[in-house]
Amino acid sequence: MKKIFSLASTLIMAAALWSIQPVSMALAENGNVPAAMKAYKAVLQNDMTFYCTDNQKNYKLNEFDYWSDPDSPPLKVDRFTVVDLDNDGIPEVVLELTTGFVGSYEVLHYEDGQVYGFNFVYRGMIDLSKDGTYFGSGGAYDSRILKASSINKDVYKEEVVAYSESEYDANGNQTVSCYIGKSKVTEDAFNAFSTSIIDNPVDWHDFDEANIDLVLK
Repeated sequence: MKKIFSLASTLIMAAALWSIQPVSMALAENGNVPAAMKAYKAVLQNDMTFYCTDNQKNYKLNEFDYWSDPDSPPLKVDRFTVVDLDNDGIPEVVLELTTGFVGSYEVLHYEDGQVYGFNFVYRGMIDLSKDGTYFGSGGAYDSRILKASSINKDVYKEEVVAYSESEYDANGNQTVSCYIGKSKVTEDAFNAFSTSIIDNPVDWHDFDEANIDLVLK
């Protein structure tokens, strides 16, 4: 029999979803968007540097290897997407990076004529959604759903939208607690909320000149 969520859990989930809705209207009306897209395009085409916040250096994308071991395969961009992570009306560009063995993400953020880069390990930004939410690292029963609360130049702040955590009692029995916002919910409600994010993925584009021209305009 199909399980029915309690009214309280349903309202909590709806409130959480409403709080992270994308601001497409603000995006369309924000006059800084064309400048941001132009700057992102210049970075992706190696015509402009971006400031790496992890080690406070400027890089062109084809020179970007600050975390690679000298003996590792060269860093490359596999895919990219455009999404407004902090809902301020100006989109970010997220790059999916790989050395052939290890993956990660680089978030590019535009502000005042400069592009800033923030690095995320692969498990730090899983299942990125169109509303800017994503999953953080965790175990089988420990999961965090995150979102950028603000991105200001070289400072990226995250907030926890929802999470689950497991613990064992003195007898070795495991219990799982789930939260959406600050409210405790059932596992079913948490799983439904998680599924709503997984089922709303960003549009990833292969990293090539044609897609850079098509997407960043």
